[in-house]
Amino acid sequence: MLVFGNCFVGVFLIISHLQLAAQTPTEILNKYYDTVSFGDFENWSKIRTASIELNSFYNQNSFEGTKNSSQNGLLKGFIYRIWPDSCVIESFVDSLQVSRLYHVGKKQLFVYNNMPPVEMAGDGLYEPYFEFDPVMVKHTVQRSKSVRLMGIEKMDSVQCYNLRVVTKGLVWHFYFNTKTFLLEYWSNSQTDEENPALTKVYNYKRVENVLIPFSELKKRNNSVFYSSEIVQISLNAFIDPKKFEIKE
Repeated sequence: MLVFGNCFVGVFLIISHLQLAAQTPTEILNKYYDTVSFGDFENWSKIRTASIELNSFYNQNSFEGTKNSSQNGLLKGFIYRIWPDSCVIESFVDSLQVSRLYHVGKKQLFVYNNMPPVEMAGDGLYEPYFEFDPVMVKHTVQRSKSVRLMGIEKMDSVQCYNLRVVTKGLVWHFYFNTKTFLLEYWSNSQTDEENPALTKVYNYKRVENVLIPFSELKKRNNSVFYSSEIVQISLNAFIDPKKFEIKE
């Protein structure tokens, strides 16, 4: 039995090595890009507007590790995006609008309830506007200092390629399904030693000529602190420019 056991371990190690050797970071990324855009990544650049309605849940306790149940909440969200540089994100609680986040041109403003707008300064580490995951991944890789395949990791029950991408100020990890090449998880932090939030994207659906994950879940220390589900999405439909006017 020991001999057979060693043989099985040896075979497993050989298979794992061959899986890694057969895929480079560039090959993994290209297969992901091809999968989510049906072979033509330009399909993403053909999206000029997007209107997204989603339901979300946020638990401040799980994020901070506290036990204040009053920090939990259900939100209705709306994202309005006109490329290249206009985005508004609205949040509602019980049909009452509680916040608006504006990214228009070089301005980033946050409005909470009826308070005056607060200008926000971007740190240059993240996308300045809402972007779909494939575009975000590609931009991150393009401005990276290094991209490295760390190996194959089991994320929940899914075998994933773990790509480590280092950019200015952040270390990213992108986890791609070894069978479908879809992005399953991602995280970022200032160092590998930190305990970053892990984002899961799933429930992919075809919308026109692209694949979009309709569900997202964020967790830290195995505790979910945010989840969202797209209710409906419309691409390249008219959006009233007044949506992007700052409401004082």
